[in-house]
Amino acid sequence: MTSAFDGRLLKLTISIDGSSDVFVFDQNYYITATGTKFTNGNFGEFAVRLDNISKSTRDLIINKTSLWNLNKKVANVLLEVGRASYGTFQVLQGQCIAITPTQPPDIGLMFNSLANIGAAGIINGYTASPVATLQAIAQSIATANQLNLEWHVSPENNTVVGNYHFTGSVATQVRKLQDLGSIKAYVDPPNLVVTDYYGARGSNVVQVNAQTGMIGVPQLTASGARVKQLIQNDVLIGSSVKVQSQINPGANGTYWLNKLAFEVSSWDTPFYWIMDLVLPINPTHNPATGALT
Repeated sequence: MTSAFDGRLLKLTISIDGSSDVFVFDQNYYITATGTKFTNGNFGEFAVRLDNISKSTRDLIINKTSLWNLNKKVANVLLEVGRASYGTFQVLQGQCIAITPTQPPDIGLMFNSLANIGAAGIINGYTASPVATLQAIAQSIATANQLNLEWHVSPENNTVVGNYHFTGSVATQVRKLQDLGSIKAYVDPPNLVVTDYYGARGSNVVQVNAQTGMIGVPQLTASGARVKQLIQNDVLIGSSVKVQSQINPGANGTYWLNKLAFEVSSWDTPFYWIMDLVLPINPTHNPATGALT
């Protein structure tokens, strides 16, 4: 479990497209962020608040990204968090859809962004070979979206698709990819992740229990469970998650991480994951303990 004295690290990088303007802020600034990642092809949603910046920096970012600026630029947001013991890792990467100043007397900014939303404005036409595998089509979609392909599909589900073609926004191809086979496809920048429909993202199993920083008691839901855990660097959307609770053993078992939210702050209390978990397709039930495996 993470020590209470293991200091938090935050690094917020704001870069303006088409310019050399790059702004980097660390945990010495007041930074709060919330967000949610999905495995259904929806854009990840993020909101970041940054305070204690200079008025000149705030005005520069607002003016360059204003909707009323004829030479409007896109602001890219990258947030990395972690602990002093192991360094930082990425929790969000996206493009801003709105930047607004905070209310006086604070001098700060609110950034609302979506993952991969920049690709929504790129129109492309693509026609695969008459007979192409899912992996080949997925690779072309990843390339069009300027993403790396992360492939976790079993050979039997890497089926052959005939006469695949698409015209439109390259971002929408991610959803269409899911219709081509028994797979899940979603964006977790900088990767396009493709897994078996009921498969996990890689072999790593995230452990959630009192020793790893679980907060409170797992809550059962209609599709599985919801758990909260202190920020750890081994949690990826789409992973397998093993829950172990002494207070609510009926929620124990191995799940699939279907939706991953987070709340972090440089100074305030929040610094945790919120995981919405789905049961595996064929869970094994232990009548003696109520556990699912």
